[in-house]
Amino acid sequence: IYHHPTAVLVPGKWNIAVCCAATHLGLARRAIDEARAELGGKKDRVTERTLLGKTDNLRALEQAEGLHYACAAGFEKALGDIWQNGLNGLPLSQELRLAIILAATTTVHQCESIVRSVYDISGASALRKSGPLQRLYRDASCLTHHGATSLETFNLAGRIRCGIDPLSIAI
Repeated sequence: IYHHPTAVLVPGKWNIAVCCAATHLGLARRAIDEARAELGGKKDRVTERTLLGKTDNLRALEQAEGLHYACAAGFEKALGDIWQNGLNGLPLSQELRLAIILAATTTVHQCESIVRSVYDISGASALRKSGPLQRLYRDASCLTHHGATSLETFNLAGRIRCGIDPLSIAI
């Protein structure tokens, strides 16, 4: 008989933050892909080479890839730890709550940074209001202000970790 890890189903903003982080990972992935396609279709006016091959553009895209990978890996590890904890029938500890809220909040903010960085190198066509990069840029800016993943979340986590607010279950 398989028992679902219901021990992970506890209140707090961490579960909303998980949804925000998953959304931002998808936004960042799509933005990287759109920017790469956009730059591959444009040519430098002088050299006639694609803008994709420019050193600054390649660097920005690969930095975005690396940051996306690091965010996804940290986020998946925190989720895996919570899932394993639940499979073992253990209640969700404050330490695991801190891990997932920090992984999720960091993912949201870093993925917003990824979208902004690839938007910045994509040139004037990224400005089209109906274009995918413009939409992704706007969407990625929203959840950085959400109560579950705003910068205040880092303050709350710090207050809990430092013992200033040790009994808070807000996470």
